Amino acid sequence: MARKFVTDRSSSEGSCGNSEFPFEVEIVESFHYGQVGEGIGYDILSKADLVAEDPVISFKTALWIWMTPPGCGTGVPSPHEIMTGKWTPSDIDLNAGRSPGYGAVTNIVTDGSICGRGWDPKDENAVRYYKRVSYIFGVDAGKNLDCNYQLRFGECLSKATNISSM
Repeated sequence: MARKFVTDRSSSEGSCGNSEFPFEVEIVESFHYGQVGEGIGYDILSKADLVAEDPVISFKTALWIWMTPPGCGTGVPSPHEIMTGKWTPSDIDLNAGRSPGYGAVTNIVTDGSICGRGWDPKDENAVRYYKRVSYIFGVDAGKNLDCNYQLRFGECLSKATNISSM
């Protein structure tokens, strides 16, 4: 799978924003570049191509994204916390359709940009790939594999309560 990196690196401070691409390693907007770069000890804010071109930096970036809870101190879990069972969804999460599984990880990694739009055949490729890799490794893929009916983490409860009508 090809990586796509969005390089809006206009600010070293960054901002919490939405992304618009699917499942590749997600570093979008200056907030992500600044935060990830600081976390891994490389200036990827001004040298974003390092993530795509240097395998060590690419690996460190992926591992940082996997282990670090995203976004502005929101209390959103890391993908690792979800997949290892360390995250227990709140009532707000459950009302928003978010429960442990690959779908919640997808929601975090894509900043919810592909979630909550109902079934979309384009999104099924990632789920099929995840199931295949799980099978190859001899592990159960689990439940809640997509985020088709999840609201993005951080959506308000008033929107979340309407998720059941989707």
